[in-house]
Amino acid sequence: MMSIFGICVSLLNAVIVFIIEKNNLIEGFNNPNIYLVFIITLVTILTRNIITDLVRLIHVSILILISIIGIFGAYNSFSGLGFFCLAVVLSFKYGFLNSYPKTKLVIAGIVISFIVELSAYLDQGHTRGVGISIILFFFAYLMFLYTIYKSDIDSIESSKKELEKNLSQLIAERSQLESNLSEQKQLLVEYEQQIKKALVEETGNLEKFRETYGLTKKEMEVLIIVYETGKTNQEIAEDLHIAVGTVKQHLSRSYTKLDVRNRTQMQAMLREFRTTGILPETMPKHEVLI
Repeated sequence: MMSIFGICVSLLNAVIVFIIEKNNLIEGFNNPNIYLVFIITLVTILTRNIITDLVRLIHVSILILISIIGIFGAYNSFSGLGFFCLAVVLSFKYGFLNSYPKTKLVIAGIVISFIVELSAYLDQGHTRGVGISIILFFFAYLMFLYTIYKSDIDSIESSKKELEKNLSQLIAERSQLESNLSEQKQLLVEYEQQIKKALVEETGNLEKFRETYGLTKKEMEVLIIVYETGKTNQEIAEDLHIAVGTVKQHLSRSYTKLDVRNRTQMQAMLREFRTTGILPETMPKHEVLI
């Protein structure tokens, strides 16, 4: 927006200097209203997307420079005082007034008052105090704006403090959550190691059971499915992609080797072994069947 405004002002000044005042090129381009505004506009365009404190300070300084130029052009310049207001507002937005705001505003007020009075002195000769009315009007205007927007400013400040407080709480909670998450991850690693160890032991125990009673790997697989899921012969056959009769044969041979009569006895026997890891002495021994 400032860049577009600067370009428009440059073009308007060029029209005034070259067409209305009929100056030549050298006189025209030596006019600060043309080259100075153009340089300021160019700087603004080139730095508009750069977000650093230095660039922001340059932007504020540009507004102050435009303000001083306008005031020296005419001590009661509306544009000069207006740009100074913009510089103050922009300084507030950029956070330059976060520390010692009253002191900085008082200093700014003294400086602008001096510039206005100096401009009036240079314009009116040795007349003193002619710029006082402009200065008073300027500060009255600022106070009027402050009074209008005081409640909004207070609300924004209150919201800002509340947001900062909530942000601090969120950061603290995040830190706590990260700590808890780290502990949970450590516990999961330990549980995983315990589970792997248990699986290895379980696999070894089941292999011991299978070898002790001479069960084939397929018979042992069918027994485990029956023990853990309680599925029917038809369901087991579908899972293993074998015939139902084959499942019955595996179970029948397993019952004979284990010396049990039905599923219930087989499950009880396998449950006792998996719980204690001890083979009952009454269990018959067979050689491994390949």
